[in-house]
Amino acid sequence: MTDTRRVFQKLQYQGASEWKQLLSAIEKNRRAQQPSLYDILNCIRDMPYGRPAHRTDIYSCLREWTGTCSDKHTLIHSLLLELGYAPTYWMASTPVVSTSPGLSQQMRDEIAVAGGFYDVHNFVSCDLGNGEIIIDLTFPSYMQQFGFSVSQDLAPGVQSEVCCPVETKIAITHLSTSQQEKSFFLAQLNCAESLARREQVILEFGRFARYAGRYQNMGSAVAVTLSSTENRVSAP
Repeated sequence: MTDTRRVFQKLQYQGASEWKQLLSAIEKNRRAQQPSLYDILNCIRDMPYGRPAHRTDIYSCLREWTGTCSDKHTLIHSLLLELGYAPTYWMASTPVVSTSPGLSQQMRDEIAVAGGFYDVHNFVSCDLGNGEIIIDLTFPSYMQQFGFSVSQDLAPGVQSEVCCPVETKIAITHLSTSQQEKSFFLAQLNCAESLARREQVILEFGRFARYAGRYQNMGSAVAVTLSSTENRVSAP
């Protein structure tokens, strides 16, 4: 298998300057002087959750240092391919219910009345040398105290769990069309009203994540205040 550090430096110094931000984050977190593949993956996990404002390519989440499940796992898929692995990129239908964390009370009420809807979640699976594992690094570690399902640190022999209930999953072979396929899948699962509500939920999750990042060291008691206030106002 190709040396992780060498490929990472190749990506960094041969035009993919966005990787510098990831290296900087790893060094800032003091995960390792010579980051391993697991250090890199865990650092991508701890990238704040949210949709990049300017999503133009797979590096958008690195440039803005924020990403949703599709942004993070498209990036991870690309990195694993560069390293010589054979990852699989997945789309999975998952129900969104009124008890989901990070939602405003108004959104909870709307979902309760409408009976919920479906989102399409993305994650990756890959054999990193110890058998096929699930790699779902959607939410940063600090969001666990607020009720979100967060992957533990990846390490040899350790796999993450999919962060939400999965009903149907589809392997995507051509990532260049993954966003179109995701949009088509979502349209099959939802009516127009539910699709619009899903967009609001994604925004609320991202807004909540921004607030939670500010208060991550203040304990889980802050979650009670955040969950009732963070989505009443626009994030600054």
